[in-house]
Amino acid sequence: MEPPPGREGMMFPVQLKKVTFILIVMLLALYAIPVYAQMPLPHSFYGKVEINDSAATPGVHVKATGENVDVPSDYNPVVITAEISKGEGWYGSSVWNEPRLVVQGFIDEGTELEFYVSKNGVTWVKAVTDPAVVEWHSGALPTRVDLTAKITPSNGGGGGGGVTPQTPTPPPDTVAPKISDIRSCYEGVTETTADICWTTDEDSSSQMKYWASPAILSPLDETLVTSHHIHLTELTPATTYYYNTMSEDTAGNLAISPEYTFTTLGVPPPPEEVPPEEAPPEEAPPEEAPPEEVPTEPAPKGINWPMIGGIIGGVVVGLVIFFVIRRRKAY
Repeated sequence: MEPPPGREGMMFPVQLKKVTFILIVMLLALYAIPVYAQMPLPHSFYGKVEINDSAATPGVHVKATGENVDVPSDYNPVVITAEISKGEGWYGSSVWNEPRLVVQGFIDEGTELEFYVSKNGVTWVKAVTDPAVVEWHSGALPTRVDLTAKITPSNGGGGGGGVTPQTPTPPPDTVAPKISDIRSCYEGVTETTADICWTTDEDSSSQMKYWASPAILSPLDETLVTSHHIHLTELTPATTYYYNTMSEDTAGNLAISPEYTFTTLGVPPPPEEVPPEEAPPEEAPPEEAPPEEVPTEPAPKGINWPMIGGIIGGVVVGLVIFFVIRRRKAY
């Protein structure tokens, strides 16, 4: 079929546009495939929550943590609602269109997860999981993990059954957590970062004070745990830092470790150049004093021989005249 008259010159630009569009799509696909191939797929969880032996009520928060887990992120943590078809106390469902706890991030295959519950989204308590060990697997099917926890009234928040203990109220907690096993962990110490870990004998928060000069406080992690980890960034290479680890329990008892040190890797930055001090102007040499004038002794006068001759001559002439006159008188 021949193109209509006047259309011959328009066929080539249309085909060129189609080829260009196809090439652009292929280039974008080649770029996107390696990026998404490296990104692990999320692993979602659901299950029932019991607090103080009663089903958790709407408003209770649930989250999962672990190495390289993105927290907070979409659907981690999640809040228990009344809309779950499973009934009261479920933080998710196996039904495809109902919410679940989604754990994602650049996580290593088989990483163990820990689950926490909170009545107010601020103070968290580690939950006991069923099964006891929960592993993360990229792209795995939704996995059921049931949770149980003990939350005393001092933890605050709503939901959870609110069972009143029958035993007498224990005395207030005045003992600070015991800090131990302070060490570098995970990536250790690099040129500009440091990972510091420690343990406590009770659930408590995590924070560090570190300094070369002046002291800096790391952000407070209020998650109540016994295994603590702080990741420090923007450090100076080849610098010795001093630090204390700090943990505070739910009763407000703060524990501070002794002072420790770590030294970042690398070459220290060059020292700031200090402009050389200007040399004081050279002092002019003292002017030489003029030599003292030494008085000169008058030169000895020479013998005035003409005067002496005149005197002698005068005497001689006088004597001659004297004898001549005297001789005349005698005659």
